[in-house]
Amino acid sequence: CGYSSTECTERQEGISELISSFKNDNTPRIMYLNVDGSTSFGSLSQDVLVTIDDPLYNGDETTGAANFQNLMQLIRADDCGGNLIEVGSGYNLRDAVEFTIQQLQANAVTTERVYKIVIVTSCEAPSTNDPCDIDMSNVFSVGDSEIEVTVINVDLAGREIPDSNLQCLTENDPQRIYNIGANEAEFQGIIDEFKQELCYAPTQDPTADPTRDPTSDPTKDPTADPTRDPTRDPTADPTKDPTADPTKDPTRDPTADPTADPTRDPTADPTVDPTRDPTADPTADPTRDPTRDP
Repeated sequence: CGYSSTECTERQEGISELISSFKNDNTPRIMYLNVDGSTSFGSLSQDVLVTIDDPLYNGDETTGAANFQNLMQLIRADDCGGNLIEVGSGYNLRDAVEFTIQQLQANAVTTERVYKIVIVTSCEAPSTNDPCDIDMSNVFSVGDSEIEVTVINVDLAGREIPDSNLQCLTENDPQRIYNIGANEAEFQGIIDEFKQELCYAPTQDPTADPTRDPTSDPTKDPTADPTRDPTRDPTADPTKDPTADPTKDPTRDPTADPTADPTRDPTADPTVDPTRDPTADPTADPTRDPTRDP
């Protein structure tokens, strides 16, 4: 779709980094298909850069790991699908999608697998031969396994494509459609999200309603109603009334009335009256009259 030499180089560097984020040996198996404006469905096999059963990249683990850097170089050297400038009836994305599904079905394995298609494009979906017209309910599956589609829309200088381009193939899942520019840095910016989306199994519409309804209704009603009413009413009424009434009335009345009246009345009345009356009356009259008759 009219990539400049620089844009094509940047795009292919970005694609190689996306692939290297999840593949560095023989797993997962990948197929890489060019999409241009001239190849018919019957001739698409000649545009396959890497086949899904390629022994160098999708064979045994040792061979896959040994040829990993060759795979990256092969992808970097791709010509971005040729020089298609204008989208028309020759733009065969629908054929490419159906061809890819056919290859996945023909190379299915007996063990349960996850199947995904990633479309990297800078072209708007054509009005004729539109991939959105594919019957996804009947076609996008391998046995009992769903085929999920992720779309990366790449804007070119002076030519932006709608963010919703090919959204129809993603089941309107916003986590499976990206809109970036044709430069390596923007590809790097989606690596983590892209890897997480690509490397996890698709959920079933989207999960089983959504989980087991969602748990056992949701737990046992929800616990034992919820506990035994709720505990023993709730405790023994609630404790022993609550203690022994509650103490002995409350102590011995409360002490011995309260002490011995309360002390010995209170002391010995209180001292000896209180001293000897108080001194000797007080002195001897008081002195001798007072001295000798001067």
